[in-house]
Amino acid sequence: MQAAPKPVEAANDGVGSSFEAAAFLAEPGAPVPVCELLERISSRLRTGLDAGLEPMAIDARHFRIAILLRDAGPQSQVWLCDRTRVDRASMVKLVDRLQEEGWVTREPCLADRRQNAVTLSVRGRKSLKAAETIARHNEDHVLGALAPLQRAALQDLLRRHLRQEADL
Repeated sequence: MQAAPKPVEAANDGVGSSFEAAAFLAEPGAPVPVCELLERISSRLRTGLDAGLEPMAIDARHFRIAILLRDAGPQSQVWLCDRTRVDRASMVKLVDRLQEEGWVTREPCLADRRQNAVTLSVRGRKSLKAAETIARHNEDHVLGALAPLQRAALQDLLRRHLRQEADL
């Protein structure tokens, strides 16, 4: 069994110094914008995931595309752009990288030969399992201050909000 990768600590997460974080978190009950809290956690999750995935020659953007392809099956790059909110030129580069690493294949779409269907390969499925382990270890590290029930409640609240937003 492979040892769990060590999380990488970010000296600066791009959203302020640890001094600034300590200043606004020092007072319990002090009003802090939710967007600020989510941004800081998101930045730490992303930085740690990118560092953990670096030996696999991918980053969090590639990881997200692989998850979408695993869950939805072969899809066009246009579909991937719509789901990830990534522009077409950037998506081409992301899929190129996944193809270079053997994670995906491209074949003409049966419905529209002008488009390519991107498919997660057998190697991609195996690599994705390893990447998901890295992601879980990263989440454990970043969210380690929360008890398991608190983490589950956080995930439930965020999912509920995103589902409600999707219904609007």
